Amino acid sequence: MKPLISTLILFLSFFSLLSQPTLTQGNNTNSIGSQADVFFCDTTAFQPGPAGSNVTWNFPNLVSTLQATLSFKSPSNTTGGSLFPAANLAGETNYLGNIDRSFFLDDVSGRFTVGAISNAGSTVDYTDFQQLISFPFTYNDTFTDNFEATTSNMGSMMTRKGTAKVLADAYGSLTTPIGTFNNVIRIKTIMQYKDSSDFLGDVAFYDEVRWEWFSPSSPNQLMTHSRLRINFLGTISTINSVTYQLLTGMSLEDENNSFSAFKILPGSNQNQVTLLVQLENPAKIQVELYSLNMQKLAVYAFPQPLYGNQKQELDLPHLSPGVYFFKIEDERGKSEIQKWIVR
Repeated sequence: MKPLISTLILFLSFFSLLSQPTLTQGNNTNSIGSQADVFFCDTTAFQPGPAGSNVTWNFPNLVSTLQATLSFKSPSNTTGGSLFPAANLAGETNYLGNIDRSFFLDDVSGRFTVGAISNAGSTVDYTDFQQLISFPFTYNDTFTDNFEATTSNMGSMMTRKGTAKVLADAYGSLTTPIGTFNNVIRIKTIMQYKDSSDFLGDVAFYDEVRWEWFSPSSPNQLMTHSRLRINFLGTISTINSVTYQLLTGMSLEDENNSFSAFKILPGSNQNQVTLLVQLENPAKIQVELYSLNMQKLAVYAFPQPLYGNQKQELDLPHLSPGVYFFKIEDERGKSEIQKWIVR
């Protein structure tokens, strides 16, 4: 009996190892044109929950106090992009007409922050890029990164130097007001950095801890919590934030798409939807239906090239109330996404 028990324990340990989510470049880097809604929430009494394996995080009752739109663009099409020639991705956060811009370098080794421009006009230009994540990345993986930047605010130039320790400290299931996400991984980042100038010396010291929850099949953070402590010339202040995100679709920034318009509308009955697509050139297309956890639920293939204004009825599988996504893709791999809500 002892060998059987040992074999069972070994099997269960191996199965647990296989079930751990892993972030990869292919699944966890944003595409130019992708968009998301970002909900800023009340942080009163918020706690990020425990670390470890198979953790359950329940935050269904977060109260949103501000909503923003996050859009990913080509740096060449983004204001200030020419300041950061190494960047291959830009993110614009628009809240009440105020726009903050961040510039990133995504490659096979990970994602790096190259620079940033705030709505107020201050800039951060990294001379030693800050690494945010490495690929692949799974539970208990960790790395330490040193970074350096030049900051400019109202004509005042300073040097920022710091260190970040990044750890995948937990995985499990996460519930936000959007829904429940299974098999997510949490990344904890601990940063210490300072701003200094030639004239004043060390001016500000920063201690920041950030927790981010990711799905291994979706590029955007599902949720983020950060705690920042600032010591500016002896005056202490703190800034806490909690946000959750919902991927909402793709813009038409990519001019190489075969389709110039794509829309999903209610069908003739509750078991169907209507696909409207306008194709500028003949192309084979495919439509896929995904759950909120990015599980593929259905595939609608059109093997013959389509052209012009097309209308197609698509049969739906049984869908429970919730949020879903339709993805259309042409034969060259160009794609767009549309959110679909079942009530």
